[in-house]
Amino acid sequence: MREGCALDRLAALGVDTVASLPCDRTRDLCALIPERFRAVNLTREEDGVGICAGLAMAGARSVLHMQSSGLGNSLNAIMSLTVTFGLPLPILASWRGVYREA
Repeated sequence: MREGCALDRLAALGVDTVASLPCDRTRDLCALIPERFRAVNLTREEDGVGICAGLAMAGARSVLHMQSSGLGNSLNAIMSLTVTFGLPLPILASWRGVYREA
């Protein structure tokens, strides 16, 4: 499966913005994001939760892209913001610690 397939699916679903943290496991995918979507570069996972929540309230369709290890970092923001207010938060996460990692 080529990396662009995930981006093709996101585009077909109407996603217009991808908020993303750098990830060496998905660097090829990361390089393609700005070509297809509005890209918001993040330094912390929690920032992405807030940005995606704001975009949802403004009528945009966004996805948060992060490493699986970042899910734990963002749980408080997810639970206190998106879950509390019923906001959509699709997350595209790389699965760290599994594929050819020591």
